[in-house]
Amino acid sequence: ILTHPPRNMHLMLLTRRDPSLVSSALRGRGQVNEIGVSELMFTGVETAIFLNNALGISVDEKTADRIQDKLEGWPAGMRLLSQSLKYSGDIDRLLAGLKGSFAGIVDYLMTEALLRQPQEITRLLPATAIVDLFCAPLCDALLEPDDRKGKGGVDGFALVNRLQKENLFLISLDKENHWFRYHHLFRDLLQSQLKKRYNATAIADYHLRASKWFAENDLIDEALAHAIAANDTKYAVRLIEQHYDDLLNTEQWNRLDRWIQLLPPEVVAKRPSLLVAKGFYFESGGRIAELYATLDRIAPLLSTIPPDSAAYGQVHGAYYALLTERQFFSFEPESTIASYQKALRLLPPKARHGKYI
Repeated sequence: ILTHPPRNMHLMLLTRRDPSLVSSALRGRGQVNEIGVSELMFTGVETAIFLNNALGISVDEKTADRIQDKLEGWPAGMRLLSQSLKYSGDIDRLLAGLKGSFAGIVDYLMTEALLRQPQEITRLLPATAIVDLFCAPLCDALLEPDDRKGKGGVDGFALVNRLQKENLFLISLDKENHWFRYHHLFRDLLQSQLKKRYNATAIADYHLRASKWFAENDLIDEALAHAIAANDTKYAVRLIEQHYDDLLNTEQWNRLDRWIQLLPPEVVAKRPSLLVAKGFYFESGGRIAELYATLDRIAPLLSTIPPDSAAYGQVHGAYYALLTERQFFSFEPESTIASYQKALRLLPPKARHGKYI
C-alpha cells in the first residue's frame, strides 16, 4: 500500500522509534511529513503556558527557563513534574532535586526506557555515561574486550545505532551524526546505575580508558579531565608535558593556565617542566615578579633532569629563554646573549615560543 498509496490516504504513525515502513523513496517523493524529537521539545515560553494550563499556576520567565533547562523540553518529564507539583506546590524544592534522585523521573526512565532494552544493552549503557559526549569509536574504547562484536557482544557502532533507532534520549551534536550526548536526566540515571554496579577502582578505570582515547585523538582538554577524574595525576602531568608546547607556540595562555590549575600545587612545584610553562604564562601577562619567583624555583630543579632524557633540552632551553628577560632588564647584556644562545641551542624545533623572548 505504501509503495502505491491512494491519493486520498493519510497514514499517521505515533511511535518512539523510526518505523521500518518509512522508506527513502517516500521521503524523496515528498510523501512523508516527520515530526521528530526537536519539534516536540518545549521552549521556555511553552513550559510556562503548559504549567498554567495544567495546574493553573503562573511561573515567571526565569523559573520557566530553569525548568526547561533541567528537563530539556522533554514533554513526558513536564507531565511528571506537573503531577508532583499538584501535591507539593514547591517548585524550588522540586527543581533542586530534579536529577537522578527525583523518583517520578527515575521510575519513568527505568520502566519506559532502560528496562525495555535487551540485557546486553542495559549492561553496557552505564559505562558510556562516564563521558559528556561520545561517538561509536569512543564507546568501543570504553567497552570491555569481551563485550565487543566478534565475541558475541555489541560494538560501539551497533550500540549507537540502536540508541538512535530507539530514540533513547540520545541527542546528536553534529550534522554528520558522529558525536552524541544523553539527555541530562537519562545520563543521571545511567551514572547512578554505574555507581551501583562498580566500585571506585572500576569507575576510575573507565575514566582512564576515556582519557587515553581522547588523547589519541588530540582532544587533550577532555583527556585531562578524565585523567583527573581517574585520580591518575602522573598521567595528567605527562599529557600536559607532552602538549604544552603547542599552547605556548599559539599563545593560548588561558588554556595553559587551566591545564596547570587542574594539578595539585605541590605536584607543579616539583616539576621543572610545568614551572617553565607557568613562567611563560606569567611572562605573557607581564607578571614579572611572579616570573622571577618561578625562575628561582626552577633553578635548583634543573639538576634533577637526566642529560639523556627528552625533557632535558626542552626544559633547560625554556629556562634560559625566560632567564634572558630577567638579565636584559637587569642590564646584563653579556649574560643575556649567553642565555639566549643556550636557549637556541637547547630548545627542540617544535618549541618556537622560546625563540622570540
